[in-house]
Amino acid sequence: MGRKIQAEPGLLLPRLIRPHRAPLLWLVLPFCGGLIAARMGWPFSRTAALETGLAAAMAAITAALASGRLAGRWWAGSLLGALACAGFAVGRTAVLNNELAVRRLFVPGMQSVPLRIMRLGSPRPQGPQLRSLTGTGQLSSADPSLIAFRLLLLPGENPPAPASTVELTGVFHPVSQRGGLDSYAGYLRSQGVALELSPAWLHRTVAPPPWLAVRFEVFAERLSALLRLGFDRRPDLGALYQAMMLGRKAELSPSQLALFAASGTQHLFAINGLHLGLVALSCHALLKLLRCPRPAASALVLAVLWVDVQSTGASPSAQRAWVMAAAVEAAHACWLPINPLAALTVAAAALLAREPGALFSASFQMSCSVVAGLILLGAPYASWLQRRFCAYPHAAAQRLTQPQQTRAAAQRHVLGALGFGAAAAAVSAVTGVEYFGRFAPSGLLANLLLMPLATLVIVAGCAALVSGLLHLGAATLVFNSAARLLLQAIVAALQAIVQLPGASWSLHYRAPWVGPLALAALLATCLWGYAHRWRPARCGWPPPFLVAAGALLLGAKSAPAATRAGDHALLPWGISRLASAVDQTRPRGFPPGDEIGLRTRHGTSCEIGPFRQSAPGPGKESQAGGNRPRLSGQTRRAGNLPQAAARVRPGRCQGRRVRKDSKADHQRARPP
Repeated sequence: MGRKIQAEPGLLLPRLIRPHRAPLLWLVLPFCGGLIAARMGWPFSRTAALETGLAAAMAAITAALASGRLAGRWWAGSLLGALACAGFAVGRTAVLNNELAVRRLFVPGMQSVPLRIMRLGSPRPQGPQLRSLTGTGQLSSADPSLIAFRLLLLPGENPPAPASTVELTGVFHPVSQRGGLDSYAGYLRSQGVALELSPAWLHRTVAPPPWLAVRFEVFAERLSALLRLGFDRRPDLGALYQAMMLGRKAELSPSQLALFAASGTQHLFAINGLHLGLVALSCHALLKLLRCPRPAASALVLAVLWVDVQSTGASPSAQRAWVMAAAVEAAHACWLPINPLAALTVAAAALLAREPGALFSASFQMSCSVVAGLILLGAPYASWLQRRFCAYPHAAAQRLTQPQQTRAAAQRHVLGALGFGAAAAAVSAVTGVEYFGRFAPSGLLANLLLMPLATLVIVAGCAALVSGLLHLGAATLVFNSAARLLLQAIVAALQAIVQLPGASWSLHYRAPWVGPLALAALLATCLWGYAHRWRPARCGWPPPFLVAAGALLLGAKSAPAATRAGDHALLPWGISRLASAVDQTRPRGFPPGDEIGLRTRHGTSCEIGPFRQSAPGPGKESQAGGNRPRLSGQTRRAGNLPQAAARVRPGRCQGRRVRKDSKADHQRARPP
């Protein structure tokens, strides 16, 4: 093995396989266990938890001061028990605060409450004139309870500014307990929200946002304007560019969201470690050319990353990535070895200390679990693959010809990407079904092909933003043009990948506890293997992949046809909406192979999924008048299709010519 490592320089160093020391991890895990126990509703009061935790802390201090082999074990166990009790007390406090807010605010009728806006979405159409936006707010600084709201905006009314305090008028509703974590109600439950103000109207603005928040918003709009240069003819690619650089996923069309979700590459829109890492590397390269000292360079890079995080919305994944970057930059400035596991632990501990309820959010769980999988499983597995399948294991690197060096380097990079991709795919397979209801086997291939292109897009975007801020308009246009070409290649590759057989499956777990248990088991096997250096005597590499495969084969099942929102994702959005409406209109118990004849106002006829649309001919409209739908034959009426008349006839297709409705058609259709 040692000979192989010396043969080719550039291999992942064997120190990546050695378990890094992360003592803070064993303090975070029992605290998280206490939070989970409180969320599950264990019959243990908050007072009893505090008393037990205090007794365990005193026992830990006493055991630490004592001498002997047994005292060391008692010290560790007592400390873990104290932290678990502290986590339970904190989680129980949050649950009691939510119940208190529900009892205090949930009264019938309209109410007007002041809310300090914490998170705010983008306005969406809500009818011909109204617009709606969703968000969460806090009642006051003394009351940490979060309230969700759905705000209706009148024509000409502007949405409230982020971080401002507004007075909303509406009706409170308890958050629904139905729906999985991939639904909006599941997202609110994961954030610890118990009440929703829906619908709500903006009564007045109590206090404007802070000055710093306004400056960040203005700076974000300037960055957005710079990124829009050169995308006038391709606004769809411009929306992708904005989402990848600024995290503005609201500008993406539903068909684009469905395309990236079906391929398992929706993480490209998150402001995560990849985005901040590339920005940090670009800043370091520039500061190194300017001969900037290492401590000053680390401080400047952290400042740039902090501005980037605040300008893009300060999502939990971005905050976690910034804390990790701060730990790495501190080690870099002090000339210390970089410990990625300790940096991830520090980031998770900082976020949980600030907001303990973030443990149950999809963003926190997905970002931390994927990064932990890459550190614990991806890096060692990639290093093992590079050593196991070395191109020239018995040849010295100095004696290799140029083609041989090129082949060895290419093989080394491919194997490294395969190792990291396999680890990310194992974690994403479990979390994708849990939070998105979809399993994308093509995600590994898509990520292997698209991650280099996405990296180049982010680098080009950073260069375009720096050029724009320096008032170099021509350079900004050049970098944006390069990013546009890369985005075209990304979209074309995704459209080809999702057409492969079995590229995406609609799945959901058989029970709500299957997903969290599978994710916990996957991370536990990764910790076990990492602690024992993935030796074959300790089960080696298979356990994490077996856990992911078992969760999918034994704990998941295919989603019902009515809930498969992504089945028509590759169709145009108008046809997709029409297809979902037809699927909801088809009555239960009707054979799936039957054909549906659909007559539209525009006289078009096309095929939607397993159904065929055609016209029943003139005079077959609904007897109720207008274009209201009606089901006839052996079926019953189950719903309405807007501006369409439907006839369901099993077994054959009505192949008549489609014509637009007219007064003459109605007159000819009357019986004699």
